[in-house]
Amino acid sequence: MAKRRIWILALFLAAGVSLFSLQDNAHAVSCDAIVGDWAWFTGGNVTLNPDGTITSKEFGSLGTWECTNTTRGVFTLRWVFGSPPFVDTLTLSADGQSLSGKNQFQYPVTASRISTARKDDFDVALPEKTTDDKPLLDAKVTVNTLLVRGQEYFNESKYDDAIAEFTKAIEISPKDPFLHYMRGRSYQEKGQDDPAMLDYSKAVEIDPNYALAYRYRGIAHMAKGEYGQAVSDLDKFINKSKQKDIEAYNLRGTAKFKNGKFDWALDDYNKAIELNPKYAEAYNNRGIVHYKLDQQGKALNDFLKARDLGFDVNIEQLGELVKLRSEGKIPTWEVAEAMLHFDAGIGYYRGAGTKDKAIAEFTKAVELDPNYAAAYIYRGMAYDINKQYKNSVSDFSKFAELDSKDGELYATRAHFYRKKDKYGEAVNDFSKAIKYDPKNTENYYWRGNIYTKVGRHEAVIPDYTKLIELSPKDIGAYNGRAFAYMKTEQYEKAVSDYSKIIELYPKNGEAYYNRASAYKAMGDSDKSDLDFKKAAELGYKAKE
Repeated sequence: MAKRRIWILALFLAAGVSLFSLQDNAHAVSCDAIVGDWAWFTGGNVTLNPDGTITSKEFGSLGTWECTNTTRGVFTLRWVFGSPPFVDTLTLSADGQSLSGKNQFQYPVTASRISTARKDDFDVALPEKTTDDKPLLDAKVTVNTLLVRGQEYFNESKYDDAIAEFTKAIEISPKDPFLHYMRGRSYQEKGQDDPAMLDYSKAVEIDPNYALAYRYRGIAHMAKGEYGQAVSDLDKFINKSKQKDIEAYNLRGTAKFKNGKFDWALDDYNKAIELNPKYAEAYNNRGIVHYKLDQQGKALNDFLKARDLGFDVNIEQLGELVKLRSEGKIPTWEVAEAMLHFDAGIGYYRGAGTKDKAIAEFTKAVELDPNYAAAYIYRGMAYDINKQYKNSVSDFSKFAELDSKDGELYATRAHFYRKKDKYGEAVNDFSKAIKYDPKNTENYYWRGNIYTKVGRHEAVIPDYTKLIELSPKDIGAYNGRAFAYMKTEQYEKAVSDYSKIIELYPKNGEAYYNRASAYKAMGDSDKSDLDFKKAAELGYKAKE
């Protein structure tokens, strides 16, 4: 045992480990005093083994420990977790029942002893000789030396040197999954995913429950564009790991997203955010999914949240959203925030009762973006509903000054005017809507509808003719134009339109009745009587 203590102490002092300040209650202990099972502050149990390794039943090999200062009871633990890997500097309590200290980020670390290793655990049973004439203990020392050296190289980003050390260790101990895992990590950090995946596969072949190997093999699959396999590996990692690895949910969400499973990706990003509400990258990634699902308000909200948490959101990505909704405005965060207030305002505007909350949100929108045309339109309509007519006129005037080219906004206000029987204003806005969006059939229909109501039948005909050109099977357009023809005594054209409706819908009794009326106006009683009879057979009764 003395030989082991001397070797461990010499090896790690030679490594030149940098220590943090030590606790005042430090005291002399033996190197083997730390060996045993410990309940870790993060949850779960770990074992500090006599050979200087850290293991757990759940994860297998987790790292290495070193006896740094026996006179003060200080130990250094190097984990495979973290980026860079965590390094804990801990002091053993005087009663040997607890560990406390900090990691390299000055975060407190504690553990409580569960059990102490038996004395026999330190006494390695040695065969007389191994095949190369060295004692088994020397072989174990050699593997541990190579492992520690390889991890040092890994932590220093000297991956070729790390690979060389881990390879030597594997030659001596080929069934150690941790060695294959660490060599795989080294290959992966170099960008060599294929050999890394071979090592991870070997690790899980040796130990099917070696969760970390699935995790990093999944990441390698992602780098190769193999997203289905990545999801499978990350599933295994998450299922086999009892601890909640927040980043794993984010990674799996990204793999699902890349595999076209947007709704499933949302589930993982939601879980990551649930586990860590300040996880900026997960908000950004969830925003991208919302964008793909055409949930633009939610996307903007997530991008803003990610930005507020310090994530460098891609401004071009944000710009695509902005361009979709704001006539190609320069993408800025102010414009994005204005859109969120606008969305909130729309929700209040469509609700029952007064529009005070809607007005407040639209006001915030125009404060952030003084050229937000849609916000002026909707605030103007909200003011009108609240009978604040002066403010309404002011907002509509501001909208006019902006000279918006958004046909949908003019159509929105046109309908607002139409429902208030302000037909002149409505026709003007429908005309603007048609100017900027000439292929929108709805605007022709509604302008024609208003012309019919006010008796401008000559004006109706061009609108419904254009509507028919854009939508040749729209019977409402044929019916509206035929009615206009009847009112302007163009009976033959009316017959032609009613006949087209019958051609499209042979059981339309109303069309037969109306065509009968057109024939009657033309003096053709035979055709008129036949159509009236057909309308009756089809069950149509004229309105009183």
